[in-house]
Amino acid sequence: LVTDITASLDLDVILRRVGEGAMELCRSDMAIVALREPGSDGMIFRHWPGARRDYAEFRVVPGKGGGGIVLETRQPFRTDCYLEDPRIVQEYRDVVEAEGVVAYMAVPIEGEGRVEGLLYVCNRSPRPFTDQDEAVLVRLAEHAARAIGNAKLTDALRTRQAHLEALLEASRELSRIQPVESLLGRITELCGRLLDSNSVGIRLVEGDELVMSEAWGDARGVMLMPRLKFGQSLSGIVAASGEPLLADDLGSDPRVEPAHREAARRGGYSRWLGVPLKVGDRVLGVLSVRRAGNRSFTDEDLAVAAAFASHATAALENARLYREAQEAYASLAATQAQLGQSQKMEAVGRLAGGIAHDFNNLLTVVLGRSELALARLRDNDPLRRDLGLIQTTAQRAANLVRQLLAFSRKQVLRPEVLDLGAVVAELEGMLHRLIGEDIELVTAVGADLGRVKADPSQIEQVIVNLVVNARDAMPAGGRITVETANVDLDAAVAATHQGLRPGAYVRLAVQDTGHGMDAKTRAHIFEPFFTTTEVGKGTGLGLATVYGIVKQSEGYILVESVPGQGTTFTIYLPRVEEDAAPVPASPAPAVLPRGTETILLVEDDPELRALALDILRGSGYTVLEARQGNEALLVLERHAGPIHLLVTDVVMPQMGGRALAERLASLRPEMQVLYMSGYSEAAIAQHGVLDPGTAFMAKPFTAGELTSKIREVLDAP
Repeated sequence: LVTDITASLDLDVILRRVGEGAMELCRSDMAIVALREPGSDGMIFRHWPGARRDYAEFRVVPGKGGGGIVLETRQPFRTDCYLEDPRIVQEYRDVVEAEGVVAYMAVPIEGEGRVEGLLYVCNRSPRPFTDQDEAVLVRLAEHAARAIGNAKLTDALRTRQAHLEALLEASRELSRIQPVESLLGRITELCGRLLDSNSVGIRLVEGDELVMSEAWGDARGVMLMPRLKFGQSLSGIVAASGEPLLADDLGSDPRVEPAHREAARRGGYSRWLGVPLKVGDRVLGVLSVRRAGNRSFTDEDLAVAAAFASHATAALENARLYREAQEAYASLAATQAQLGQSQKMEAVGRLAGGIAHDFNNLLTVVLGRSELALARLRDNDPLRRDLGLIQTTAQRAANLVRQLLAFSRKQVLRPEVLDLGAVVAELEGMLHRLIGEDIELVTAVGADLGRVKADPSQIEQVIVNLVVNARDAMPAGGRITVETANVDLDAAVAATHQGLRPGAYVRLAVQDTGHGMDAKTRAHIFEPFFTTTEVGKGTGLGLATVYGIVKQSEGYILVESVPGQGTTFTIYLPRVEEDAAPVPASPAPAVLPRGTETILLVEDDPELRALALDILRGSGYTVLEARQGNEALLVLERHAGPIHLLVTDVVMPQMGGRALAERLASLRPEMQVLYMSGYSEAAIAQHGVLDPGTAFMAKPFTAGELTSKIREVLDAP
């Protein structure tokens, strides 16, 4: 039975097998499996084998009925005669009497530190349940909890992957020039499909009014008033406050205009969500979403709607800027194309920066939990394939987020003084393996090469991406030349390239003998999602990532290409006078590094904190945990022994990681500090943790990366 339960990742299949298994093991007439209702402290019935009626609308609340007592006490409940038990309230007696239940038993299904579900068995005959029955049911609930957790983890990954893909689809739409009306219409459609709504609308600001603009589904039939004043109805309140708003009883909410209330009742809509379209403190409009049924909007729904609102804002701003640029086209023709490109980059940057933190936290949990689960399974365990798929998919999602941050110049860089010649030499062996035997690789490093200041891993990515791009341009073989040299650009040369400043540079050039590009293709090669390769081979972010890294490193990139005569990418990075650091070459260890030190872990995300606890304690460390800065101070006050390392999130409510570390420095001066964050560079820089010498780890990370970084910090002089 346990194998049957854990063999599936389909939640409905798991719940059905659990219910039927409970009836079989306890020889009962009926069983019920309930799960926590999203956004609530109650439970809803999901499967009820052996029942005489449909329990789809039945809900369990803490303290009421046998299940409510279990939910409140987290202990099993058992009675030999339900109707005569004084602990049961009257409103549930009628249901049990109609079902004919006499003997009754319920146990909790626990996960993540709380009751996530309930498992019941009932007899219509007077046969009581025994202590052995209770022990069996408790053990079954434990197995059910693990299987349900795995299924929910898989569903969450699929849902979040769908969210990411929908947001990326909106980003692709945004990157194409089209009328703003059609783009806003597409945004309402994607938002509606993703949030399970048939009624999504956008109102735009005109003076002191909100005017109906675009709609999906039946939104126009529900949003009957074409114009609303600021402060009028729910959308007007959002426009006036500039803050998101949720409503759970749309049909009777007194803030809603009577005509809209009646339309909501007719359409069956009860839940409402609204987010502002804002640029700074200026509200451009309101995106509103309606939902039928009893399912409330969650914080994740609100974040998704806010991301789409950001897309709509970017579209409106792009349209405004485009109109202004068109009006000034005669005098600004030379800068028009760059302005459009800049706005598209900013739009993707807002998307990437907005989703990076939440997705990096989520992906850290998915990657870490799947890694730990795989380590516990036998080589022939059938679950290894599913967990491996989860891990691979999460890695793909993490790579997409990293590429978007790189293109939008919002990734976290750790610049060092580099010798580009040494970097090229270190990569040469890997580049040979990448391009294959039918392509010749030539490297030419200039004499007395100057130094540059950049993130070594990002510069390696630039070189690899350009070489791979060159390889793809030569399907029949050819030659790739990677060259570095010192150059001094005067004002006359710099003036021929928009944005290039005069000065001393190190030039990195990657040249191929491939099929080359025409002018139309060259004009788009650095745009996100633009690709000339066939569908399914690449994301279209390779050259866009190169562009973002070079620009964020204060450099300049240009391309020269002629069809049939090959392509040359040339990068100019400013020279610096400092000495270069050695190029490190430290392969990841085969096993997780261990230790015995005491670590104080401060992380406000409960799932990520639980993951880090499991990893560190499994690696031998003593770990003290806290949800945020003030709690960490209390933990430190109560702990008399040494604390060797503080591992803290950077951005937390009430007190950030840097402020916490400064408070603790005077109390425990010997304690080392490791910061971690999933935010973009700009957000982290505001908290002052990107200074040279500061230990920092970007999310998402694996268990091996976390333990290796901790050993690196603890073992440092």
